[in-house]
Amino acid sequence: GLMISIFLLPDHAPGSGFTQGAATELGRMWLRVGDRYVFVCYAMAVMGLVMTFKWDSLFPDRRDYVILTSLPISVRKLFAAKVGALIAFLALFVITINAFPLLIVPGIYSKSSSVAGFLQAIAGHAMGTAGGSIFAALFFASLQGVLINVLTPSRFRQISPWIQMVSMAVLVTILLITPLIKESIRPLSQQGSVLLD
Repeated sequence: GLMISIFLLPDHAPGSGFTQGAATELGRMWLRVGDRYVFVCYAMAVMGLVMTFKWDSLFPDRRDYVILTSLPISVRKLFAAKVGALIAFLALFVITINAFPLLIVPGIYSKSSSVAGFLQAIAGHAMGTAGGSIFAALFFASLQGVLINVLTPSRFRQISPWIQMVSMAVLVTILLITPLIKESIRPLSQQGSVLLD
């Protein structure tokens, strides 16, 4: 997050830093739209990768059941502890992924010099990036939950590695093509292209 903030934020003056720059305020606004897309896409893709790496331990498995049911712990408490640990793990990553951009981006993009305007910019950026992170995390958790309920255990064990592999490949590809998509937002939007959707 820190490196993305540093690379994207020279405020898009003509020929500044690593960005193409913009001569007009309209051009700078379009570049900022792309920057905001990058931050949300980055947050979603990284959280998706975290969830696919954590895929095998999201839900209690047979080993958890065999080991922990012999203890004087109810199944409800066991499941609540597992959910609590997962939420704490995800919260740690959401904060880590979004902390530096949250501290840097609103201060540069905020048009208002007032404290209220700055806080509003921070809230907007936090909601966008944290919301994207949480969406990606819940998507992969729900995907696994649906597959566990729809497939037999043996079929789930066969398909699960393939789903993890495809998910990781798609998420890494999204990370790699994000700069290309960022530069394509304005032309696609001005053309009314369905590709933008």
